[in-house]
Amino acid sequence: MERLKATGSSTALRRKLFPKGFAGGVMRLILETWQGFSLHRRVRLETRITALFRSALIDACDEAGRTWFIELEGPVTDPTLGTEIGRNESQVLPPEASWPDYLLHRRV
Repeated sequence: MERLKATGSSTALRRKLFPKGFAGGVMRLILETWQGFSLHRRVRLETRITALFRSALIDACDEAGRTWFIELEGPVTDPTLGTEIGRNESQVLPPEASWPDYLLHRRV
């Protein structure tokens, strides 16, 4: 069984989790969704814009028949101290089918 390292993962595990073409497909989805994205003019806070854009990405993902997970505001943790040092505005993850069993059990 492959293991994630504290600061990353092996090349083999990354390739298993993120198949060839995944990054390009994500970028294409983001760009195409952004082109058609619009906001009410009173929405000005970054967190609200990000939440609305995430909803638009999920809709676009569904329309495209993708089974990706799009998460909002995922924490970034210091690998030494275990403290939160920042947050990713959003994360796009491949379908669960490509995840090793031990990662599926850790998913919240």
